[in-house]
Amino acid sequence: MSPSLQLWNRPPSLGHGQHPPSATKITPAIIGFDIDGVVADTMEAFIRIAADQYNLTVPPHQLTEFMAEDCLDMDPAIIEEIFHTLLHHPLAAQLRPMPGAITVLTEFSQTTRLTFITARPDPDPIAEWLEHHLGSQVYSRCRLIATGDHNAKAPHIRSMDLRYFIDDRVETCHLLAEEPDITPIVFDQPWNNGRHQLQLVHDWQHIRTICRA
Repeated sequence: MSPSLQLWNRPPSLGHGQHPPSATKITPAIIGFDIDGVVADTMEAFIRIAADQYNLTVPPHQLTEFMAEDCLDMDPAIIEEIFHTLLHHPLAAQLRPMPGAITVLTEFSQTTRLTFITARPDPDPIAEWLEHHLGSQVYSRCRLIATGDHNAKAPHIRSMDLRYFIDDRVETCHLLAEEPDITPIVFDQPWNNGRHQLQLVHDWQHIRTICRA
């Protein structure tokens, strides 16, 4: 899919939490999305499963690291079990979309295909999840790539003619920021707070604000 505009200049660096002025709004045709922590509310699901299945309380503010085992006083085997469930059985685990995600993505899909690039190793479970929540008509206009590696997204972003990418993992965004033709946007989460000076979005209404359909 080619961008609706053939030439896009990389926007000037913005302060933490800022977004482009209306004159530089992004067309959805050239923006891609990570899934976990951006489209899917993986934190809510992790906390809920920990409580329901293991009788463990995980306050959201304690999730200060992208790798949960680095910040939680919890048996690593339990953490692995929970994430295994979310990776391989997202529908059965009742993984929920982030608030507003489906509405905004559906709106964007009316003018362009949606592109998702995830570090998940297997695309099939999350493809089923996306189709369930977006509906078959919108899902038919989606492109999904599972890299199996958080640090392997740049070539796929470029091959899909994308210029912007939204991710919650700040290390991924820092790597993308080194690419001359990709602008990363950090999706605000507890584990990336205070760790970057990159462009930031707080939620899906904020994403809608910086984009133009």
